[in-house]
Amino acid sequence: MHTITANFKTLKKVNSLPFLDDLIQLINQYKDEFVIEGFTSDTSDNRKFRPLNSHNLSLALNRSPILTIGGNNQNIFEMFISQGDGTFLVDRYITSSITIDIASSYFFENNQLSIRKKQILLDYCMQLYCITEPLCGYIHDRLDASAIGVALGKHGVTNFFGIHSISIGHIKLPHAKCPISGIYWGNYFGPDCVEFYGKHILSSLKGIYNYKELRDGGVLFFTSDNPLTPDKEQTRTNQLEIWKQLKITPLPKIPIIKKYKKTILKQKTHYLERLLQFFKDSDQGIGGR
Repeated sequence: MHTITANFKTLKKVNSLPFLDDLIQLINQYKDEFVIEGFTSDTSDNRKFRPLNSHNLSLALNRSPILTIGGNNQNIFEMFISQGDGTFLVDRYITSSITIDIASSYFFENNQLSIRKKQILLDYCMQLYCITEPLCGYIHDRLDASAIGVALGKHGVTNFFGIHSISIGHIKLPHAKCPISGIYWGNYFGPDCVEFYGKHILSSLKGIYNYKELRDGGVLFFTSDNPLTPDKEQTRTNQLEIWKQLKITPLPKIPIIKKYKKTILKQKTHYLERLLQFFKDSDQGIGGR
């Protein structure tokens, strides 16, 4: 089963009560839709969730840098809050990160992709964008996002006597306040990202399926109509075309993406995938290297 992930990198203080008040209001709005029980820092199978309130969340974030919001039916929805202190280090900011995971099965009704469910995801992410005021963000298939990270690595996927080894790479940081990690299905560029690249450049990119200017001066653009088909030839072509136009380097190696995904699916486990995505997002939280 695949998972759609959305990630927003922000310099806002995610442990502040005003921020958490807004976040909890959004979570409660979709509490029944996503079967949300509360929050936890526990990663065990029998984890217990504590009731959501700003005070408890703030205290928990002061003790643990990462919290999970969701429920024991974790196959539907989970949110992860990763806290950074916003300081500038060498050439990048230590950002906080808000990530949501939604199972691909959620988007199907009567064995067909539900336009209504996709719109719920987009509405939720738009509200999350407004709350986080991110430098950047993206929506993508989680396995494919991990595969892109591996495809940027020096060696990709290697097999040594039946033991698979991987290396993870990152793009060259475009700008301190534009810490994008690539181009994906849905791409949020905050105002600083837009200023860096230029709105006239972004609005005229070839490969964009849909483009929207946001009220804060940011932009949102998509590379296809369906988040569940990252391997579709036109979708991949659109994404790589935008990588080239924005001069994002290096480019991910498509054969390695395919090899990595084949390896993961053959193992029939999401553990490595989730671990890779965690380290990828954590590293990108400080701008990526």
